[in-house]
Amino acid sequence: MTAATSFPCMAGDLLLNVVDDPGVMTVHADSAFRSVADVLRAVREKPRSPTVGPTGIGSDDHLAMLLLKRQAGVKLTPAPFSGSAENYRAMIGCRIRICDRNPGEGSRGAAGVDPVRMLGVMSRTRWEMAPDLPAFRKQGYAIDMVPLRIVGPEAFAAELMQFGGEFRTPWADMPWKN
Repeated sequence: MTAATSFPCMAGDLLLNVVDDPGVMTVHADSAFRSVADVLRAVREKPRSPTVGPTGIGSDDHLAMLLLKRQAGVKLTPAPFSGSAENYRAMIGCRIRICDRNPGEGSRGAAGVDPVRMLGVMSRTRWEMAPDLPAFRKQGYAIDMVPLRIVGPEAFAAELMQFGGEFRTPWADMPWKN
């Protein structure tokens, strides 16, 4: 995708961000991959392998895969799915080798529910729910894939900004926010 947009990437007013949901790279627990470096080493030895399952074309997971391909100078084979449940089942069933998704979904392995291992989190810092999981930046790749939610265009109508503000105040006071 190379089409130019008519607005800069950060042009907009954030109304509300309910969750920071960075991407994670996950593999089956039986996988030989223990790090992002292991994945990239395998791809350099055998280009276009292994298959990576993002949650859909144009999804944050797909964009993260494209960033990794560009930064690492490798060719990965995408196997996009129509959602996170589908790509997760494909990884658990060993039909794809890597599943890009979000930490809440990837942490099922850490909880002992599914045979899953997370290799890295795509944020500037480690994820506090998995403090031993290294950020991609610590592994040499500047990939911060933390989607924001509910963004409006610059100079959004004052009434709608007020609407967003009405959510901000009570949301900030939620006891579980930290």
